[in-house]
Amino acid sequence: MDIRSNVMGALVGVLLLALAAVSLVFIGDGGVPDRVRDVRVLQYLGLSSLAVLLAVWVTSSVVARRLTLPIEQLTDSLERMQRGKFAWKVPHQDRDDEIGTLARAMVEAGNRQRHEISEVVEGAQNIKRQLMLANNRLDTVYTELESSKTALDSTLGQLDQLEVVDKHTELLNRRFFDQSFAYEWKRIQRNGKPLSVALCRVADWTVLVDRFGESRANGVIQKIGNLIADTVRTTDLVARYSDDSVVLMLPETQGYNASRVVDDIRKLISTLEFESPIRSHEVRVAVGLAASDTREGEGIDFSDRLEEALGKAIAQGGLELGVA
Repeated sequence: MDIRSNVMGALVGVLLLALAAVSLVFIGDGGVPDRVRDVRVLQYLGLSSLAVLLAVWVTSSVVARRLTLPIEQLTDSLERMQRGKFAWKVPHQDRDDEIGTLARAMVEAGNRQRHEISEVVEGAQNIKRQLMLANNRLDTVYTELESSKTALDSTLGQLDQLEVVDKHTELLNRRFFDQSFAYEWKRIQRNGKPLSVALCRVADWTVLVDRFGESRANGVIQKIGNLIADTVRTTDLVARYSDDSVVLMLPETQGYNASRVVDDIRKLISTLEFESPIRSHEVRVAVGLAASDTREGEGIDFSDRLEEALGKAIAQGGLELGVA
């Protein structure tokens, strides 16, 4: 129902009551205007005025109540919607007046707000899921990094424990040679290529140590090893084999070709000059050679064969290359 119709109806009712009161006055007094001053007329007018005021008050109260009640109900609905209670049913949506228009506008605004909030919540949930996935990936990466760090620490620890260089001569040591020889020996068994090994031993080593000290004696080994390393290929390996010996490994080299290379090295060693007071003629070096292709059909023990070759070289005073 339209509010304006209610108001107009109330005003018309008040006007009719007032007219009725005046009519009663005139009808009751015979319709003579001159008798208005009479007490009875005054009484009628007073009663009529009171009736009019009462009617006005009642009508205004009803109208005010009908105006304020829907507004109070809409205000309550708005407060509920602001608190997130979008399921609350807004009253007066079926009215055709301004109250109905306002109620429907509130419902539409609430639906928009609920939709926007739903989108915000969904976006926040997506971000939360992405953060959780990213956090899980970070945990995985962190675990992998920890594992890699542990493995690296273990490897570094093993490297620290594994000394591959002789601290007295800075040549590779016997441990490194043995590992490299084992690898090369397995490789030549697979591909059938030859392998040659030469051993250079300083005679009377203990005499050198006693006369000139261990430091100068180690200097002799270092100089011999450096000479050999400067002469051979980068793929060849030179290492300190023992206190008095230097070993040379020549991968993929036949015994015939190796004997020529090693004999040239033996001749160069004989021309070396050492740190004073050690004189060249006081250092005698015997050189022996063993190759994988020089004894077909035999089990090869390079250690024994090298000692055999050295024995031959020592028997000749170190003036010839010993081969076994």
